[in-house]
Amino acid sequence: MSKITNRIRRAPIFRRLKGIYIPHLRLARPSSAPIVVLLIFASIFILSGGIYDIMEKPLAVIPGSEQYWTFYVPNDISRQTLNESLIALFLYAAGISGFFLAYWSTRYVYRPRQASILLLIGTVMIVFAFFGGLYVLGQKLTAS
Repeated sequence: MSKITNRIRRAPIFRRLKGIYIPHLRLARPSSAPIVVLLIFASIFILSGGIYDIMEKPLAVIPGSEQYWTFYVPNDISRQTLNESLIALFLYAAGISGFFLAYWSTRYVYRPRQASILLLIGTVMIVFAFFGGLYVLGQKLTAS
């Protein structure tokens, strides 16, 4: 019997009702893969500013200097536009996908060509995400 069923049977109310049959509760252990994928999606959503976008409802673009429109809030890292959030979401997803590909390349030990291709693609994605984030942050901080 499971611990939950034993606890229920030892409860004071059920000691008085001894003739009642309590079925065995089977609690299935969920698979870890969907939980990990859900946690990764949730963390990407939160890190890219999804909650900020829901709460503040920012504009997609804002008027810039002269007649231009910008997709970022210049000289202010405490606010962001919707397009900035989408760019951050794309860059975070690319970085995490790159790490996943680099990890996945270790599974192809006996196929070195496929392993090296996956590792190269993963490394390129990680470097792209890192320098893309630096570029976007640099654009925000050095805007005139």
